[in-house]
Amino acid sequence: MKIKEVYPNVLLVSFPNKKELTFTMCRVEEFYEAASEKIRGKVFTWAEFIDEFTDVNGHMNYFHSWSGFNVPGDVFDEWVTLFNDMSLRELALVDLVYAAPLNEDMRFYVIAAVENDSSVEDHEIAHARFYVDEIYHAAMVELNSKLDIDARILLTEEFTKLGYSATVHEDELQAFLSTSSFEYMDKRFNMPEEMFNRITPAYVNVFKN
Repeated sequence: MKIKEVYPNVLLVSFPNKKELTFTMCRVEEFYEAASEKIRGKVFTWAEFIDEFTDVNGHMNYFHSWSGFNVPGDVFDEWVTLFNDMSLRELALVDLVYAAPLNEDMRFYVIAAVENDSSVEDHEIAHARFYVDEIYHAAMVELNSKLDIDARILLTEEFTKLGYSATVHEDELQAFLSTSSFEYMDKRFNMPEEMFNRITPAYVNVFKN
């Protein structure tokens, strides 16, 4: 597990493989944005986490389904305060984040990915900027407000199926539309090429600037 600042007060934690990534980040991430109100914002044990994400046939896809994670600093702080049964991986994460030099006058953000996975890193950086950068946030909110209804319905319905809470849909819109290739959006969301070419350039321009 390694950490570096990739944007002012944005900490990227990188992991050698997806197992280490997901086992370390799963509970703080679901505390932040789980679709289930039994989990989101609540204190829950590992047993409760496993129960929530396992289907009636005993299948649990969580640990190979997710490639990146993002958590606002205030949520991270709250998680640390509330959870008293942390695993060794989680404790190591807390030590690493709190040892990082940060500007205490600014909000901070924690993102995580497998090391050298640049496309995932960009997506998570977009989430972080939406939180810490007021100018970026305002620009993306404006673009979201102008997003045509067909694209919004297509994406938000898929977000719900994938397990994203409605509380983060606006953030997910800007992150996917600003950092994803057409090939990815076609495969993940079945987005028509005409729609992709029409709506993504404005998002990409804000992200790159």
